[in-house]
Amino acid sequence: MAKITRLLLMAMVSVGVLGMAQSVGGTARLSAYQPVFELVRMVNALAEMDKVQGLAFDRNQAAALLAKLRPLSLRENLEPAQAAALRKELEALLTPAQSAWVREWLEQQEKMARMRLAQIKSDTKPSFYMFAVPGYLGMVPELQSGKPFNPFKKGPNAARLSNLIQSLEAR
Repeated sequence: MAKITRLLLMAMVSVGVLGMAQSVGGTARLSAYQPVFELVRMVNALAEMDKVQGLAFDRNQAAALLAKLRPLSLRENLEPAQAAALRKELEALLTPAQSAWVREWLEQQEKMARMRLAQIKSDTKPSFYMFAVPGYLGMVPELQSGKPFNPFKKGPNAARLSNLIQSLEAR
């Protein structure tokens, strides 16, 4: 019961934040940054997959991934086009079994996020990403400010990326 209450409270807060974003024309900017949020989801999937026996990255993959992931947290601004290109590069480094696992994990995460969205009844349309991307609610005002935006610079995404990099460096 407490979990449902917390979920509904979070949803109401997010709807308010998204309503504010919509009122200042921010939905277009949020939509434009979809590739950035997709990259966040991809990095999260890679971090989870690396813990799965038989699917963890080998030494060569780890080296290639490190070359792509290390600079990610150093960028002041992460543009959607950069994020989309990086996601494709990361996907190209995966084996077929790893690609299938990541695809399934992302689909499962999306399904869970859509189920949470279905629980919310409101006049404003909440975003799928508020449930599928860690720290999304904190990113909305930051993205709306128009300042440089990189979700890997702080918060849960920075921690997840850092942990993944440390894990890969250990190989």
